[in-house]
Amino acid sequence: DEVIVLHGARQVGKTSIIKILISSVLKSKITESNIVYFDLEDFNLVELCDKGVEKVIDYLTGINCDFSKKIYLFIDEIQYLKNPSSFLKLFYDRY
Repeated sequence: DEVIVLHGARQVGKTSIIKILISSVLKSKITESNIVYFDLEDFNLVELCDKGVEKVIDYLTGINCDFSKKIYLFIDEIQYLKNPSSFLKLFYDRY
């Protein structure tokens, strides 16, 4: 279990790397519902994440993520969250 953060200037390919990683994970026969991509340029997703980790877990449960297996949560544009490092730490520590 780990958190991986891609950090870099705008327009250097971070989103492209995320999409390549998602494609790679899909090829490894991971259950597709356990691979989730949040683009936080969608402010509905920002609001969801800012409500807390429990609300995100409720959302993931609602889309049939299987928490008995590894969840792959890819978050693009995480800087839009109020407290991105706290969000990542809580998500990692609890799930």
